Amino acid sequence: MPAPTDAIADWRPTQAMAARFAGWAAGTEGSSRSSALIRIGLAVLFWSRWAGELLLYMDQSPAGLFLAANFFVATTLLFVGYHSRLAAVWTGSVGLAMYYYFGFELGREPWTHHHTLICWRSRRF
Repeated sequence: MPAPTDAIADWRPTQAMAARFAGWAAGTEGSSRSSALIRIGLAVLFWSRWAGELLLYMDQSPAGLFLAANFFVATTLLFVGYHSRLAAVWTGSVGLAMYYYFGFELGREPWTHHHTLICWRSRRF
């Protein structure tokens, strides 16, 4: 028995695959341990790279103190996992401020290094 013609016309493999992938990505439940380990590792990576330069006594300007306080609060929340989505966005915005404003505008050349850019751009999840 041949297939109905309207079924053949509605068959779109790319859209069907995209819908199945979206359903799998958004609806699958599983262990969150891998996400937690990545989140903790990113916080430790940021501390190991920038914490020494952002200690509160290093830059006493209002902008430097504001940046340091935001950096440490955001990354601590990211490390602990308290409101981790908000903490990840907060950490990312602090990182962008570090890279573009403090790096390019204020001339902190080590913060504009290409490894720093890779580190900040790799956090898109």
